[in-house]
Amino acid sequence: MNISNFKKIGFYVYSYYQARDILSISRNFQVIPFIFFKYYLINNFGTLWVREIFKLLIKDFDKNRFEIVLDCKKNPALAVNCIRYGFSYIKFDGNSILQKKIKSIGNKHKVLINPKIRIIDLRRIKNCNKYTLEIMNNYKKKKKNEY
Repeated sequence: MNISNFKKIGFYVYSYYQARDILSISRNFQVIPFIFFKYYLINNFGTLWVREIFKLLIKDFDKNRFEIVLDCKKNPALAVNCIRYGFSYIKFDGNSILQKKIKSIGNKHKVLINPKIRIIDLRRIKNCNKYTLEIMNNYKKKKKNEY
């Protein structure tokens, strides 16, 4: 079974505990999840808050077990700030001129702008463990049927 096809699934996360639950479940399925943070969280708390969560997750899990994606909407200053702090993936929705400039800056720093990933929002989910386990089971079955 080709595990590289499984790594294109992401989750919008709103707390450290949700991220930890997702990573513990994805470890069992040998999937590398993408952890997304919404724009308003990054804009209000700052990129340093996300970086601290990243450090806490690295303590619990291996660095190669997950990826973090930051949603910068149409804010080019926030996108450049995220590139500066060393995040590998950024979602940026500015106009075409700004996107070209951000992509050129990102290419210099080996940052992928606007990755194509299936995203699942966990905002109104009360039991994150059961929901994520069900999604991973369905995703695994779907990928097995394609082969």
